[in-house]
Amino acid sequence: DLSDVAAVNAATANFQSGVVSSGSVRVLGATGTVTFQAAVNAASFTADAGATNYNLRFLGGAVVTGAASLSNGGTATLGDGADTFRVGSFSRSGGATQLFGDFQTTNGALNVGDTLTVAGQSSLRAGTGQITLNNLVLNSGVTLDLGTGGSGAINLESVGVASGAANTRLRVASTGTTTVSGAVTGLAALELNEGTAVFSGAVGTPTARIGSISRGSNAGTTTFSGNLYAGDFGGTGGVLNFFGPITDVTSAVLGTTSTVVLGDGGDVLNFAAGLTHTTGPTTINGTVTTTNSNIALGAVTVVGSASLSTGTGAGDIDLAAVSGGGSLSVLSGQGHTIFRSTISGLTNLTIQQAANVDFRNTVTLSGNLTQSTAPGTGTTTLRGGTIGGTVDLRAVAISLAAGTLTSIGTVSLTGSGSVALASGVNLDAGSSTVRVSAGAGGFTQSSASLISSGSSDATAAIQVLVNGGSATLGGLTASHASGRIVV
Repeated sequence: DLSDVAAVNAATANFQSGVVSSGSVRVLGATGTVTFQAAVNAASFTADAGATNYNLRFLGGAVVTGAASLSNGGTATLGDGADTFRVGSFSRSGGATQLFGDFQTTNGALNVGDTLTVAGQSSLRAGTGQITLNNLVLNSGVTLDLGTGGSGAINLESVGVASGAANTRLRVASTGTTTVSGAVTGLAALELNEGTAVFSGAVGTPTARIGSISRGSNAGTTTFSGNLYAGDFGGTGGVLNFFGPITDVTSAVLGTTSTVVLGDGGDVLNFAAGLTHTTGPTTINGTVTTTNSNIALGAVTVVGSASLSTGTGAGDIDLAAVSGGGSLSVLSGQGHTIFRSTISGLTNLTIQQAANVDFRNTVTLSGNLTQSTAPGTGTTTLRGGTIGGTVDLRAVAISLAAGTLTSIGTVSLTGSGSVALASGVNLDAGSSTVRVSAGAGGFTQSSASLISSGSSDATAAIQVLVNGGSATLGGLTASHASGRIVV
């Protein structure tokens, strides 16, 4: 047990047995490769920059109670298998580093300034200390556990894989905040198990998606500020923000009970094989699409101009309560659009294309309710509401199934097959006109329902046209002296 060990000006040095020092171990001015075949035990460890770029190899682990600082310009190899490193703090600069083992600081900072290549199953932990990595690279088949059991922050510049590497996995598990300022590429799996995570750069590319991204139940807020390309996205965790200009995820089943935010204005989010988040609220401020696959969301808040589209094939859009001050456009193609609860606070709601459209509760808008760009191919069912603008619905069949529908603007109901008002339904267009047009299925109005208009339109305040079918009328009231009813 020496008080100080120094390797000075060594061309090549090979320590085959363990090195034990109650003081420091130093490597100074080496010119070749210095190898520690067995464990190093010391109070501190220092390797200077030297005049040439010499290499360091630690093949038996290390226990350093104080600081370990490696400044050599060549490579530093930390382990070649099941090696264990315990140091007070760690600083690496000057050259590349390779890790294959379990490396942990005792709540001290862990800094690697150049490329860190992970050669085999490994872990990096720093307790309450901060982990800072410049360029993290995983070799084929490697899993790296990062920050497990700790609470310190993790700062990464970039994350990637070696050329041709496959089956790579990065697991982040510090309860602190993980920040990735640059790109993340090549990973087969990214697991966010603990703490807050912020990705400022691109994650994945259009030609090389991240295979899967998952979040554990203890994951905090996760934010993607750059473009995101991934295969599957799942798990639970806290708030999830998709803020990048492009989010392209093959399939997302999000189990979080916290808010999922889809866009922060003008963003495009594509979930080709479907999007599900029914366990918590969702905020939409962008364009959300699938490729003929379902969108199923719980309570939705619409901010700004938002749209949901499953394409022109068979993909349903299924939403719980919808609120917010923005406008929403919905396209479900040959699929159905279902609003399972109230719609309130929106400006405009536009159904671009759908089979059946089912409003299962009231609709309250400050602007327009529209289904006319591409007429529905099924039945559109309304159950009352208050519309601050116009109502213009076009489908095969239109059914006012319950409640009172009040509109400030013109009401136009066009059913190429039929239009029906159930018992107890009231349609009140205020001072605007009502236009009803039905096909061979006819117009059916319960005797216990009422259509009213206070329009002064002398042509027709209320007009009911039926082409090829019959008309069964209930109550029709044109309250203005100049208003007319035309059937």
